[in-house]
Amino acid sequence: MLLLPGTLSDMSRKQFEELVEEHGAKLGSSVSRNTDLLVVAGSDSRRTNKIAKAQELGVRHVDEQGWWEEFERRCGRRPV
Repeated sequence: MLLLPGTLSDMSRKQFEELVEEHGAKLGSSVSRNTDLLVVAGSDSRRTNKIAKAQELGVRHVDEQGWWEEFERRCGRRPV
């Protein structure tokens, strides 16, 4: 399960959700032990608390660039 507080700079939240689901993952709304990756993007103030919770639970978090690198590694290329 992925978590995205805020939005990516070049994609709406809805587009992100569709992309994630298209590739077999789910988008969550809160950090839990079921969260595989926290994507930290934008300037949403909620992200500070989510990062702290992710660290507490040992959930890996990446910035927007790290997300795209992870996506390309797993899926072969970045969508256009």
